[in-house]
Amino acid sequence: MKVSDGVFRGLLCLVVLSCLACGGQDEVTPADPGTEGNPEPAAAPSSPETPEDVGEAIGAIYVDAMKKVIEMGKDHPPFEEIKPKLKALKDECISRLVKLGKVKDGLAEEQKAKINRTVRAKMAEVRSLFTEYGNAANYYMNKDRETYELFTSFNVITQYADFDLLRKQEPEEAKRLGIE
Repeated sequence: MKVSDGVFRGLLCLVVLSCLACGGQDEVTPADPGTEGNPEPAAAPSSPETPEDVGEAIGAIYVDAMKKVIEMGKDHPPFEEIKPKLKALKDECISRLVKLGKVKDGLAEEQKAKINRTVRAKMAEVRSLFTEYGNAANYYMNKDRETYELFTSFNVITQYADFDLLRKQEPEEAKRLGIE
């Protein structure tokens, strides 16, 4: 199904309006990063108007989350301390990515491809940080498997904005989120 630019903009308006109707849940105010279970959320995307804007928003969530995860794990805090912070950050990212995924899911394949290209380009911004990311994650590999898996899950978190991929790779997770 092809979606014209006018329909695309209309869908985006509906998403933005529905977010505003939900009490502004897309407007994320930074939490105190020192508060247990409340890490500072990833930067909120602006109102996307084009497929490239959607891709930029998805990519920004990924980049910001990866930087935060690396920072959280830098000094290897005890897993009991870091695990709730990782869970809270992941839940926040998933919520925001699913909203963007709803926009993406209704688009024509060529528009989805533009989004994917933009996301990949944005993700390249953190390639230089993968050694630090790996060190942070690997520290927990034999200490607490769940913490390790939380760390590694951030590397593929953009799948929450790609419903076709989520349905294929994580069907139970797609079902949990109401993505059929």
